[in-house]
Amino acid sequence: MYELPFENSPIIEPAPPSWPPVRLGLTRAFVQAGEYTMSYVTGGHGPPIVLLHGLGGCSYAWRNTLSALTPHFTVYAFDMLGSGESDKPHIAYTIDALASTVALAIDALGLEQLHLIGHSLGGGVAMRVWQLLPGRIDRAILVSSGGMGRAVHWLLRISTLPGAQGVLGALSNPRLHVSQASRAMESRRLRRLQVTSEEPQLMTVLDRLRDPGARYAFLSILRNSAGLTGQRINALDTMGALHTPVLLIWGARDRTIPPEHG
Repeated sequence: MYELPFENSPIIEPAPPSWPPVRLGLTRAFVQAGEYTMSYVTGGHGPPIVLLHGLGGCSYAWRNTLSALTPHFTVYAFDMLGSGESDKPHIAYTIDALASTVALAIDALGLEQLHLIGHSLGGGVAMRVWQLLPGRIDRAILVSSGGMGRAVHWLLRISTLPGAQGVLGALSNPRLHVSQASRAMESRRLRRLQVTSEEPQLMTVLDRLRDPGARYAFLSILRNSAGLTGQRINALDTMGALHTPVLLIWGARDRTIPPEHG
């Protein structure tokens, strides 16, 4: 049985989007995917390529990637259901639920053939989209993909425990200044990686989880795909049926999903 993480949580409308900036040549658009509205960031020229972010993320996760792709591809960086500016319904969030809305959005956009990139949770969703759209995915890139082993960061495991919604709500409250600290840590991490950023204020997971609807979706997908012992979803059996060129990318120091899975 799939879990609704907290039955009576309020679902609010997302804040007006501040991403993407106009200077990148990208625009935000919306598409109807069945009964839900999906948001995505698009731009560029060439064959279509769909990008699916990880847990707690949104299209903003691809901000340093899209500018490299737009000279060669038309990009569609989705906010998956429950994330970013997409609808955040009060449902049980599962890999199947996320993948089916992505597939419906792809159909609604009229993308007959496309490339697919998925990061972390988005990698698991991408593999399921692959099954839902047979013959239409030309190439796929899985970046630190979920579903290839049980191990996952201990912070995600303990977030499946009862009471996590209250803790996340407190941590994301701007009055506690935890989100400011997380932005400072992210800035230091980018400097260590020698990644330059012109953004006046980085957006972190805690910033996104201020929205109760986003917190609800975050905990629902986490609790329906992992527990204290790690990941519960196994995509390895699926991969044998995927007869399409695939590129696997992993960070050698990935602490969320270990590179041994790749």
